Amino acid sequence: MKVACVGNMNNMLFVLCRYLRDEGIDCDLLLFNNEMDHFLPSNDTFDEDYTSYTKVLEWGDINSFKTTSQKKIVADLKEYDFIIATQAPAFMYKAGINIDVFVPAGGELIITPFLFDKLDYVKRLRQLSLWKFIRYTKFGIQKSIIINQEPFSEYFRSPLSKLRVLSKTYYFGTPFVYRKIYKENLLLPHRYRDLREKNDLIIVNQARQLWVTHDTMGHESKGSDVIIRGYSQFLKKKPKISSKLLLFEYGPDVDYTKALINELDISSNVIWLPRMQRKELMTFVKMADFACGEFKPGCIGGLTTWESLATGTCLLHYLNEKVVKFHNFTGPYPFINVPNASSLADTLNDFQENSLKYVTIGKNGEKWYEDNFEKRCMKEWLKLIEIKMNGGQKSLIKYCNEQI
Repeated sequence: MKVACVGNMNNMLFVLCRYLRDEGIDCDLLLFNNEMDHFLPSNDTFDEDYTSYTKVLEWGDINSFKTTSQKKIVADLKEYDFIIATQAPAFMYKAGINIDVFVPAGGELIITPFLFDKLDYVKRLRQLSLWKFIRYTKFGIQKSIIINQEPFSEYFRSPLSKLRVLSKTYYFGTPFVYRKIYKENLLLPHRYRDLREKNDLIIVNQARQLWVTHDTMGHESKGSDVIIRGYSQFLKKKPKISSKLLLFEYGPDVDYTKALINELDISSNVIWLPRMQRKELMTFVKMADFACGEFKPGCIGGLTTWESLATGTCLLHYLNEKVVKFHNFTGPYPFINVPNASSLADTLNDFQENSLKYVTIGKNGEKWYEDNFEKRCMKEWLKLIEIKMNGGQKSLIKYCNEQI
């Protein structure tokens, strides 16, 4: 059986493709024609082996949706027996192909299907191509056999419910980090090599700065200001502690964050880094005492959550523990729950006296990632492929229904 991983937002399907190939699965990575530069495979690997199983499609962006024929999409995918896809529902529906496992990157589930909900019929007619893309995205999601997405937090449950696909939403995880290449200590860029030696505490927040505006896809706030305000509270209590907060020039609210930092007078404790490749970024995450997930939606986690866990760095993240469940995992991952700025400040204060506690949490978090997002998760991916190989999509549907 030949498997296709279609799309690569957040590098997640490149990661999955490598794990599947490690298990002997004949799997190719199919990149869209509009993949973001810092999510290209070359940015998440130290070799060029990926070139032998990676192809670049001539379609993927909204403009190509209109110009790409059904015949072309079918021809590009005809050799594959099992389709795993992200950001591809509109194209798959256009081609009459049901995605076997849909792994949403975010916007194509949360935002795109509902873009025209508040527009009247006349305004829709003026944007027929976009309207068709939106409708086909919705239909493509609904036609997917399995949707591998956390359905507990309102952030995801609401769109899944509106699309009437909760009955096929089976969340078992997807590995976001190919951990084996980051196990060894990586060298920091030369100008930052004394950063660790000169500071007793280092926090890194590698997420986009997003807390004032909505970005172009309408994503919810990541609560970027929570880390700033909490860190400021900590510095007021412990001004003599040598510490640094590392942030990235990434996201629509960078200027707002810089203004807040100046307002709180903590700029001397903050280092701004340029947006960078994951293989560079992971060096900073691995070196830090704390790394950040997100502080607003309360969902199970996103890319930065899994990056933090995979490196063994203690994770700071807000999780709504009242609604999020870990049914298909060994239990909740080890982390520090940060619902607000004061709780972050308390954690940083406690770190000064109990640093070993947080080192242990980080190591346990890495073990959780290994057990759940490598072993258990990959076992399930292999099982799904085997089920379809032996019994087709009907067997896949039956198995999914038994798990929900």
